Amino acid sequence: TIASSVGNVVVIKVREQSSNVLLTMAWSMLWGSLLVAVWVLVSGQSFSMPSTARYWGGLLYLSLFGSVIAFAAYFTLIHRIGSDKAVY
Repeated sequence: TIASSVGNVVVIKVREQSSNVLLTMAWSMLWGSLLVAVWVLVSGQSFSMPSTARYWGGLLYLSLFGSVIAFAAYFTLIHRIGSDKAVY
């Protein structure tokens, strides 16, 4: 809940300076991925990706529809109606 609230505030502040939703999202996802990679390395975990087509199909689907499209729609909604109403 706290992370989501902080994320909403950050989106509002970033949108005040930039109207390009996709560019803002790309930078956010890059930084998020880098932080996860650092966490994995610091915690001693290893990177391992399954090689099945089913896994890669699911990953592609979730990356496109569950992240890119969903976040673009949500960030646009926050911009149009505000974060207090968008959370509902």
